[in-house]
Amino acid sequence: MASALTWHDAIGALAHLRYLRLGSNKIGNPGLTALASACASGTLAQCQTLCLSQNQIGDAGVSALASACASGALAQLRTLYLTNNSISNKAKGTMRTAMSKSGGSVHF
Repeated sequence: MASALTWHDAIGALAHLRYLRLGSNKIGNPGLTALASACASGTLAQCQTLCLSQNQIGDAGVSALASACASGALAQLRTLYLTNNSISNKAKGTMRTAMSKSGGSVHF
């Protein structure tokens, strides 16, 4: 039970983060999809800057993150870094549109 409390505390703490740098971690599409899904439940609700550069992310991961942004799950996000990933121009446009709804910017 102690590990469950630790996990619960960690998840609660994520909701208060303002800056998260996860660059160069090989997160890939599955990892970003999981992160986007977690954001839908309030994880990273206060995050203003998210760095996901150099993570082997492609269109599928960006699509999941764009959906989370468009739904308002990342309403405080102002700056998103997705440099040095394999993202098509179409997916970049979708991400830009999602970020612009909250007044944020994305860097590819």
